[in-house]
Amino acid sequence: MLLQQPVDSGGVAARMQGFVDARPVGAVGLGRVVPLRVVARRQADGLLGTIELAFVVDKPWSGYNWYLGNAKSLVEINVDLPLRANAMTDLTAHEGYPGHHTEHSLKDRVLYQERSYAEHAIHLINTQECVISEGIGTVDVGERDVDFAEEARQPSRP
Repeated sequence: MLLQQPVDSGGVAARMQGFVDARPVGAVGLGRVVPLRVVARRQADGLLGTIELAFVVDKPWSGYNWYLGNAKSLVEINVDLPLRANAMTDLTAHEGYPGHHTEHSLKDRVLYQERSYAEHAIHLINTQECVISEGIGTVDVGERDVDFAEEARQPSRP
């Protein structure tokens, strides 16, 4: 436990990092991580379309959202990188709800399907739009984090 470490073991930040590093999730345990249940529960509730999760190797990122159209996404999680349970909430939120999947689903429906803005039918990488998109994937914190954490504590639905 964090409090059982000697006080002279490097300060709070170093002790916290040691605590986190000692608890990797690993590829096998990743499917049992709570935030993935939350993503699946939101999907089952029909709140945001469909998010499929896949575990991949040999990628330069920790997670990536491939928006497939019609409110469907494939979120890939790179299992080559060290995976920590405490980072999975941020990663799944960033790639899924309320992050990239939600952004792309709303733009697809409102801007492309309803308003016929054809330029929103494609997603270019390494462009100015990516800066905005990463901000959208990252910035939605606060009350939703509380809701997310509270939902994660609820028992799984059958």
